[in-house]
Amino acid sequence: GVEKMNRNRQEKGITLIALVITIILLIILAGIGISLTLGERGIFQVAQQAEEEHKKAQLKEELELEIINLEAEKMGNITFADIANRLKEKGIGVTIEEEDGVQGEYKDYEFIVEKNKSVIIGKKLEGKRPEVLLIGSTMDSTNGKIKIQIIAREEIQTIEPIREGTLVSENGNNNKIFEVSEKGTYKFKIVGINGRVTVAKVEVNDEEIEEGESLLDGISKVSSSVTKKIKIEDNAKEYAVNTIYYDGNIVLDGKTPMVGALLSNNTYEFGSSIDVATQNQEAKNTVVLKVKGDITINSGVGVTACKSSSGYGGPKGLIIYCTGTFTNNGSVSMTARGAKATGEDIYLWKNQDGSFEYVPAQGAGGGGSVTVTSGAGWRCKNGNNGGSGSARQTGGGGSGGTEVKLSNSAGATSGRGGIGTSYSGGSGGGIASKWGVGSTIKTYNGSAGSDIGGPAGKRTDGNEPTTMGAGNPSGGTGGLLVIKAMTVKNMGILSSCGVSAHAPWDNKSTSGGGSGGGSINVFYENCENFIPSSIIVTGGARIGTYPGGAGGNGSITVGTVADGTFKCEYKNY
Repeated sequence: GVEKMNRNRQEKGITLIALVITIILLIILAGIGISLTLGERGIFQVAQQAEEEHKKAQLKEELELEIINLEAEKMGNITFADIANRLKEKGIGVTIEEEDGVQGEYKDYEFIVEKNKSVIIGKKLEGKRPEVLLIGSTMDSTNGKIKIQIIAREEIQTIEPIREGTLVSENGNNNKIFEVSEKGTYKFKIVGINGRVTVAKVEVNDEEIEEGESLLDGISKVSSSVTKKIKIEDNAKEYAVNTIYYDGNIVLDGKTPMVGALLSNNTYEFGSSIDVATQNQEAKNTVVLKVKGDITINSGVGVTACKSSSGYGGPKGLIIYCTGTFTNNGSVSMTARGAKATGEDIYLWKNQDGSFEYVPAQGAGGGGSVTVTSGAGWRCKNGNNGGSGSARQTGGGGSGGTEVKLSNSAGATSGRGGIGTSYSGGSGGGIASKWGVGSTIKTYNGSAGSDIGGPAGKRTDGNEPTTMGAGNPSGGTGGLLVIKAMTVKNMGILSSCGVSAHAPWDNKSTSGGGSGGGSINVFYENCENFIPSSIIVTGGARIGTYPGGAGGNGSITVGTVADGTFKCEYKNY
């Protein structure tokens, strides 16, 4: 019995030792397996490295094939400049181009073309490449040149033309305009802060024309972001439009950047400097925001059009075209965005009977000039108000006031207010002044405000702002705003107001005339939450103790086109 018990103990001891040894061996084998699988030279690591090397070999082969093809085309006589140009033409980012080599990035990898024309593929690049927010072109009618604008979405190092393009204007590193002479394909290199490169391409072709029964009908046929002309079928009238197109619902939240707009202080400015006037040129395009879907503007968020950085106004109107529901909880404004441009009848909508709903080329008249006649002492006379718009018209500009001080001779005459146009309220007239006695008497009459939404009138002795009315430049004018949607829900503000003139230099002096309000036109099939008081088109107010005239109010026309013919449901005239 004792011997059997001892034998059992020995067998159990051996069994336990074997189990422990087995477990240890299994742990060792598992560690070896994990190491072989996940370690520095593990199966997974080796597989990843093999995949990486295969990828690099493939990229090397593709780039060297481009070089071989180029050598064949040029009979073997190629330079590194030739190689760089060929790679750029293929949309491959070239970051460094020297006499003895080329560097760049291709499919997220660095590459170098060495002296012997062989290619070395470097490391994989991290971070994203710079994104293009806007690229577009327009013809400059004054010199026949083509202007191309490129805007990057974020801050970048630079934008450079590939081969052709002369820089003519820039607003920071990420917004530049280049000039070219001929139609064709143009490419630009955009270098991000992290050094990564994007090549942007634009096709400059013969100007596209879209035909339609009306301007809004023509816009309904546009299905991409493009600058083109809308041609009215009945009368061959043409309108240049810069369309920013979205396929799907959009929400303007004041935080998310949108293609075709600059975002600043919760306000989106649609369009670009290509659309607006300069000192020597009139505005070129109407900016169109077209959404195939719904548009929602959040509370506290503004929507407007671009404006000239030199003060020459906005584009030829802002049109928001929405195939779904337009919901405005914020504001849409063309205040101080009137265009410096010759007016023309704008055929917005064609009714079933063949008649048109249109904005007339000429807006309301400007306020008449005022004269202070002879007499002694200090005498001032207020300017006259501009006329208010009707039948979709813009308002006229106010005339300047007149001041005469310490003179017994005849007085002075201020500038009249400008006439409104289809694209702008009238500009304000300039003030007139006369002062002194005997041989020191000086008389300065005021000039008229522009009749094409251009410069305000001023006193004839110079450009002192306190002698000017409001215009482009000098504060701005009310512009053209058109909204077309299936359903309109307007809980926010729609505005296109004129601007007051500069305040006078003291409380005994007069001021220039205010600019006219714009024209707001809303077309829909269904309407909800419409509040007439939320639509504002007032002219620029009088300012000072002896003010120039106020700008005339613009017009508001709102209605349904559910049955194909416009039916007015609200107007302010």
